Formats: sequence, structure tokens, C-alpha cells
Amino acid sequence: DTLTLFGSNFATDALVNVVAIFGGTAPNGMPTCTPFSVIATTSGTMRLVCRLAVTPSTSGVWNVQVAVEQQVSNTQTIALQSAPPTITALQMDTCEISSPFSLNGCSDGNLVISGENFDPREEHNSITFTLGSGQPPFCASVKSGANGVLVCSLSAAAGTSGSWKVVVEAGSLKSTTVAVVSLKLAVPIVSEMEGAGCVEEHQGSWTQCTGGLLKLHGAHFGANTADNVVSFVREGADLRSTPKCAIEHSSTRNTLICVLS
Repeated sequence: DTLTLFGSNFATDALVNVVAIFGGTAPNGMPTCTPFSVIATTSGTMRLVCRLAVTPSTSGVWNVQVAVEQQVSNTQTIALQSAPPTITALQMDTCEISSPFSLNGCSDGNLVISGENFDPREEHNSITFTLGSGQPPFCASVKSGANGVLVCSLSAAAGTSGSWKVVVEAGSLKSTTVAVVSLKLAVPIVSEMEGAGCVEEHQGSWTQCTGGLLKLHGAHFGANTADNVVSFVREGADLRSTPKCAIEHSSTRNTLICVLS
């Protein structure tokens, strides 16, 4: 949200003005207002416009002052009440944009969410998904809540597809905006292997494997370790028994570890 202050003797350079907001209740962090515009009107008054950020659970009547260098203004008051997060646009490089609130044909990538009333402490924002088919996609490493933009790395488990409603939660408040990401069917991808008992001949090719731990790195593995099965396709006319690899655990959503025998 923006806050407009009417007065005089503001600095014409917006960033020289310092807006102080104090005196109310804010258990999750003080409100801030970052100036970005100063406008002189024909009547001789000036308008200072700042970008207001209010953390969850903020309430009460607050004092507002403007300081220009060592000069501090008189005090005005404003009543603040935190509002739930609001999504104003979605963006993702792996999608087609149907509208600001709808992305189609998406696969893994960085999801950029623009909006209002995000918690300026980026680690206090979470992004979840409802509806759709399969395991809900996962969006990790949320960044940049203070600037009205959240960025996270979206990934989906095998079998996930369909349209998913994006929900931003800040504190105990959740967004109600209907913003949708439509995902392509996620199928497992193995991009790299590490074999403890193998010799790497060249990238992606391992020889002389004698067993031991085999790490598979990639994407779209099953969300639960038990959902994944590692199998082998025989090359050439080798009729010996097919090797097995019993999954030990998935150390991350994009890494599987199995015991080769």
C-alpha cells in the first residue's frame, strides 16, 4: 500500500525524507514507509508518497513524523490494521501467461509472486498450493518479501499435474486471491549419477560398478521415498541377471540414494 503525506518543506529528493511510524502494537516488526515520490502542487503544498509495509498482527493508532536531515516535522496519527496477503500477479519463465493471475503449461522453475501485505521478513512468508492432482508442488527458498515480490523455486513430484491455486501465508494470515499455476505432468528425470563403487568413464556413464551406494540427482522424484523404484534396462545381448538398487532414502526432493547389488 502507499501512504500520502500532505505538507511543506519536504526534500525534493524523495529518499532524503525519512518517515518514522511509531507508538502502536506490532509484535512481528514495526511498520515502515519508504518514500518514492515528492510532488509540488499548484496550491503550494507538497505531497510525499511512501510505500507502506505492515507486518502481520499490527494494530492500533500510530504516530507519523517526517525528518529531513536534522529537522523533524509535527506529529500526525494513523490507525493501522494488518491485512491478509494479496497476490496481484504471477510470473514464471517456464509458463505461458494467460492473465496476471493464471499461468499455463508450467514445469520446474522460479515462481515470482507480486502482491501486497507480505511479511517484510522473507523467512516468515510461506507458499503452498491447493487443488490439482497428485502431491502438491513445493516452492522453496522464499525471497524478497519487503518489496512486494516473493520469489521461490518451484518443483513437483512425479505424477503431479493440473491447476493449482497459489496461497501465500504471512504469519497467521492467508491470501484469498484466485491465482492459479497449471502444471504439465511431472515425470522423473535423472540428470546426474554418483556411484561409490563405480568408475566414471565420462559424464553420465559409469563402468566397473561393484555395488554400494548409488546417488541419482534429477527432478520430479516421488515425494515419498517409498514411491520411487529404481530399475535397469539391459543394453546389448548381455543375458546376466538384472542388477537391483534398493532405495535407502531420498536426501532431498531431487536426490535418491539406493544400494546397488
